[in-house]
Amino acid sequence: MTQGPHCDMNKKGPQYQTLARLWENANACFDAQEWGTAMVDLNAAVTLIEENVLAITLLKRAMTHDRQGNSQAAIQDAFKAIELSPRFTDAYLCAGTLLKSVARFGEAIQIFTKGMDASKQEGASCTMGNEYSQEKGIRLLDQAKRALEWDMDVNNSHLFNKLPLELTNDIFTNLISFDDRVQCMYTCRTWQNFLLNEVPRMSRHLVLGNMPMSVMKRLVDAHSFNHGDSDGQGDTKGYNRVSILPSTSYHSIHNALSLLNNPHLRIKTFGKY
Repeated sequence: MTQGPHCDMNKKGPQYQTLARLWENANACFDAQEWGTAMVDLNAAVTLIEENVLAITLLKRAMTHDRQGNSQAAIQDAFKAIELSPRFTDAYLCAGTLLKSVARFGEAIQIFTKGMDASKQEGASCTMGNEYSQEKGIRLLDQAKRALEWDMDVNNSHLFNKLPLELTNDIFTNLISFDDRVQCMYTCRTWQNFLLNEVPRMSRHLVLGNMPMSVMKRLVDAHSFNHGDSDGQGDTKGYNRVSILPSTSYHSIHNALSLLNNPHLRIKTFGKY
């Protein structure tokens, strides 16, 4: 069960005062047969209901679903609140906390990050009724994200403490696909450091595919200085086997070729994975 943000449903709140004013103005314009002005106020009232009142109601229902143990329905309502009001920071905080409670940690971090980005937009309001300042809304999301990243680092590091390094390397390099390895890089900083630092040190096979330029550069740089003496079988340990996945985009291939043009990277074979 999660601890969600407070949702102000006070009828004296600014969103309700604005709604009452729009309704009064629309009625007055309607009676005066000023149809255009009445329509403007009515449209504004509908938008306010959708983006404020309905979003708050959905978030409160999400928290109620959570208290009843219905996590999936709670998450759905929180995402509906975000969809209706993309700058509603409380909705991001609630959605991320709910995702964390069902161990969907990667998605939770993405939601916290998305909420911070949305609250930084010009004219953004962090919460309905401005209960918190914009700065505090960003800080709450940032704290939630950092706390979750820390927990993930601690929990995932247990894998490396329990298994021999060679076995862990075999799992990441031979038992899961390339796409899964890329996803693992975003699981936590511990796994990212292992995949970008330890795996290249222990393996002579460099596999490249669709990935950010920064990640690709770290992999190539790690392999560039991964060299040693002859293994006694006519092969040179200092040479790497480089493969590029067939599904790699033109942009990523261009990045790979530019990075592989490196005098410190000694390539024995080059081809498709």
